[in-house]
Amino acid sequence: MRCLLVSIFFFALLGYAAADECQWITSDWSACNNGVRTRTVYCSHIINGVSADYLCEAAIGPKPASIESCYSPPAVQPVAYTWVVSAFSECSQSCGGGVKTREVYCYDSNGSPSAFVNCNPTIQPSNSEVCNQHACQPAGQVIGDPQFTGLRGQQYQVHGVANQIYAIISDPALQLNARFVFLDSGSCPIVNGIRRTNGCFSHPGSYLGEIGLLLSNGDRIRFLAGSGRTGYDAIEYNGRLLSVGDRMELTNGGGFTYLDTHTFTLSYDRYTFTFENSDMFLNQQVRVNDFTNIQAHGLLGQTHTKKPIYNAKRLPIEGEIEEYVLNDLFGSDFNYNQFKKL
Repeated sequence: MRCLLVSIFFFALLGYAAADECQWITSDWSACNNGVRTRTVYCSHIINGVSADYLCEAAIGPKPASIESCYSPPAVQPVAYTWVVSAFSECSQSCGGGVKTREVYCYDSNGSPSAFVNCNPTIQPSNSEVCNQHACQPAGQVIGDPQFTGLRGQQYQVHGVANQIYAIISDPALQLNARFVFLDSGSCPIVNGIRRTNGCFSHPGSYLGEIGLLLSNGDRIRFLAGSGRTGYDAIEYNGRLLSVGDRMELTNGGGFTYLDTHTFTLSYDRYTFTFENSDMFLNQQVRVNDFTNIQAHGLLGQTHTKKPIYNAKRLPIEGEIEEYVLNDLFGSDFNYNQFKKL
């Protein structure tokens, strides 16, 4: 009995406690930080309060963990928005003031397209820009029945035979030919609900009903006149039917745009063309952007010379009109052709 009392007294001196006298106290876990979270853990005695860990370990078991690994999701970054633009299109005019356009988009910082209202409107890029504002060189044209204006401003008329094909421009870069048709009636074209007042039918006679354009890169473009209300009956590029709005960059430079039901523009080498559908016939304007070393021939092409040669009928061309007749809409074998076939 004396030994038992001594043992109890000894353990009391050491501070050992019964299981119901102490407990582990834990705080809440901290937020996850770099994959780790922590908490406070301590031993609490029912009488003495905070006590040495060994009392709780002896009475109720091992100390709970005060640190453990955890998953820390990446911080959510605020979404930012920015303007994104495409490259500009070609200028709508080669001279005299044109417009080039581009697409403008709003994107978020995740690379996804967004509504325009999310981007800063005060720094929104313009979707258009003026271009080629320099003065134009004089333009040649063939309009109406047909009235020719030469590349140097010469005025003359060509009375072609219906269904005959004539060489209009022959150049190392291109061959432009036209099939004449006879019309005994007609009107002015109506484009987007508006009646045009120039390039209209004037009186019964020969007009340009079909045009063939052969480029030195091998491309072929065919224009077939349609009514004044509906526009072109057909425009074909290498045999493929084009639609309004089509545009293309051409091999060797330049390009074309099918602007509307009645208008088609094309630039290639030194030339810029505008072809317009009137009422079952075609009008055309041609501008030479650089006369340096030009060698063009044909009923219109040869008028680039500052002192043109006049034939016996006082037309500013060599020979007679009949000597510019071809057998093929894309041919180049007329009498005055100075160049190899394209």
